[in-house]
Amino acid sequence: MAFGTQVVNLWLFGALLRRAGLTQGAAVAASCLWAIHHGLSGTMSWSSSYNQALFSLFLLVSLLGFQAFLRSGSLGYYLLQWATFLAGFLALETIVIYPALALGYALAFERKRWAWALPMFLGSALIAWVQLQATPPGAGGGAYHMSLNPLHWIGALRFYCELVFAGSSSAWAAWVIAVPLAAFAGWKSLQASRRRCLGGSGSWLG
Repeated sequence: MAFGTQVVNLWLFGALLRRAGLTQGAAVAASCLWAIHHGLSGTMSWSSSYNQALFSLFLLVSLLGFQAFLRSGSLGYYLLQWATFLAGFLALETIVIYPALALGYALAFERKRWAWALPMFLGSALIAWVQLQATPPGAGGGAYHMSLNPLHWIGALRFYCELVFAGSSSAWAAWVIAVPLAAFAGWKSLQASRRRCLGGSGSWLG
C-alpha cells in the first residue's frame, strides 16, 4: 500500500509541476529526486509510517484542486480541496501547513484569487486547537512539544533544512545546497515580478 500510494504521489507531483509551468523533463526529474530522497526510507520500510505517504496524497490532491480552482474559478474544485485538506488531518497533523502552501502558490501564480486561501488558515487553527485540547496531560513533550519562541522556530528551520538537503550527518553539505537554491528562487521571483509589471507571464518558473 505504501509503494502504491507513493507511485500515485509521484504522478500527482509531476502533474502539479507541469501545470505550474515546468517542462515534462523537469517535472519527471523533480519526481525522480523525490523518489530517491533519503527521507522516504522510513515511510517506505516501516508500516507504522504509512500515514506519511497518505499525508502526501491528501496534500497533493488538495494543491491540485486549489490550482484548478484558481485557473477555472469553479467552486467544485475549491470544495474538493477543502474536503481533502480536512481529511488529511486524519492521516497526519502536519497538513496544518497546507494553507501556507496554497497561499504561496496563489501569490506566485494566480494573484487574482489569493484571498481564497485565507479561510483555510482558520480551519488549520481550529483543528490544531482541538488537538491541543484533546492531548492528555503530560503528553505534550518530545515531538509534540510546542514553543512560541521565535529562536526555537529558527532552530527548527535549520534542523529541517539540514535534514531535507543532506541528512543530519552532513549538515555542512545542506547549506552548500540550500543557499544557492534560495538565491536562485529569489532571482526567479524577482524576474517574475518584473514580467508581471510588464504584462508578461506570472509564473516564476517561466
